[in-house]
Amino acid sequence: MVEPPPACQPDGGRCHGGRAGSPLAPWFSRTSAHAWDSTRSTYVLPTLGTRPAGSITTEDVLAVLAPVWRTHPETASRLRARIETVLDYARVRGWASGGSPARWSGHLEHLLPHPRDLAPGQHHRAVPRREAPIA
Repeated sequence: MVEPPPACQPDGGRCHGGRAGSPLAPWFSRTSAHAWDSTRSTYVLPTLGTRPAGSITTEDVLAVLAPVWRTHPETASRLRARIETVLDYARVRGWASGGSPARWSGHLEHLLPHPRDLAPGQHHRAVPRREAPIA
């Protein structure tokens, strides 16, 4: 495995895609970068700290996702995708090997309920035709 340069350790912290110096930064707006920073500091760093990407396992990813998976499925789904992006980037750079422990298809889908099953949409009753405004 190739050692990452010190300026961009792929630890889910400094090389996460939202910061200005990140190799992924050109694809992010300021709002998106803020969202990455927020989810990183709120969910990733308290659990994983600044561990190297190559040492992160499926159990580590589950430890990050479990507290929010059932209560905030949309946030958790985005968080999972962001973790996967960081780990994929680390693998492409040679800083980690093997499959991504944050991959949904064929991996986490067997360990976690699908987000759409956790937050069913609330449908509104139809307006009776006689009460509907005339268009």
